[in-house]
Amino acid sequence: MSVRSIMFKFVVKGKGIVNYGSSEDGFILKNVIPDWWRFLKHNNYKVAKHFIRKIGEDEKGKSIYDVKLKISSACIRNAIFSGDQPFHNPDLIHAPKALIKLIASVVGILRGYMFEIKGGGIKRKSPIIVTDAIQIGGEMPTMDIGTQTCPKDPDPKGEKDLDESSGLSMHYKESVGDVEYISSGAIDLCELQFISLSQKYDRLAVDPDYFDNYKTILEKVIGGEIKKGFYVRGINGLPEEGILLNGEQCTNLVEEFFKKLLGFRIVRGGGGMAEISELKIKFLEDPVEDKFSSEEGWHTVSTVNDLKFSGDMVHQFYTELSQEESDALYAEMEKRKKEISEAKKAERAKKAEEKKAKKEAEAQKE
Repeated sequence: MSVRSIMFKFVVKGKGIVNYGSSEDGFILKNVIPDWWRFLKHNNYKVAKHFIRKIGEDEKGKSIYDVKLKISSACIRNAIFSGDQPFHNPDLIHAPKALIKLIASVVGILRGYMFEIKGGGIKRKSPIIVTDAIQIGGEMPTMDIGTQTCPKDPDPKGEKDLDESSGLSMHYKESVGDVEYISSGAIDLCELQFISLSQKYDRLAVDPDYFDNYKTILEKVIGGEIKKGFYVRGINGLPEEGILLNGEQCTNLVEEFFKKLLGFRIVRGGGGMAEISELKIKFLEDPVEDKFSSEEGWHTVSTVNDLKFSGDMVHQFYTELSQEESDALYAEMEKRKKEISEAKKAERAKKAEEKKAKKEAEAQKE
């Protein structure tokens, strides 16, 4: 078996709203379903994020929409990794020891990161893809009306005395009882197994000056030896310097991700909570045959032991070259680029001379 990626889908059950949207979400809802959301006239409301899909038109040609609750993929990813990385701090670029500790961690490798610095940056694309979780069951959401006392006619500039008497401010908040969602995703083993140490493809993941420290930390985190080399992916003949993780190391990272996913839970102040209730995975070997829509090949995972995944199943996307082979390829490429540049320069000079000679000939005829 040669696995290129691991597909997964999971069901989330909970109570209440765990992912609220912005005022723009309410504006969209008022436009697609004005009869239901017409009372949201001001910014005095709090609505959940919604999945909106057009499903047809009525007899008058008016669009009909299917509206469901959702938990955004960003919210899901934050919840999966929140135990290790509750927030992202770009100032880490100025603290090399803390930065290396992050990017050499399981979370750093799985979640991906981008730290921009003058003249370049440290980037790693996440090998984890997760979609929004869309409501598939549960109760229908409702809008609760709340009130709070406040001074009448408050003057934010402080130019007038406030009326000591108070008034009532009314606001709306979307709520729901039991609710169920479904989400899906994949682990791209090609992205997972390679860590770039080169700027050639604009994806430098580790500054070469920090490599020794990075290597020491990463070996403790995922086990085994870490070494850098030059690698070619597929039929792309230009090698890239980087780290190629072996099958066992990839397996350790996969297991760590599913441990975190199986522990997925969101608790939101105000009564909202959600947690994973079912997880299924499927190994993709043939992109033509293995699809999310196919019911074949899925198996349920309750613990990491249910993964049935090992290092010898990881497809090898990269081929290693020696430094001599790599240097020879790039030397040949640079030589060819120089030859083409010089040929173009000579051609431009020739045309300039021909143009000059033509002008001189025309001037003599006059």
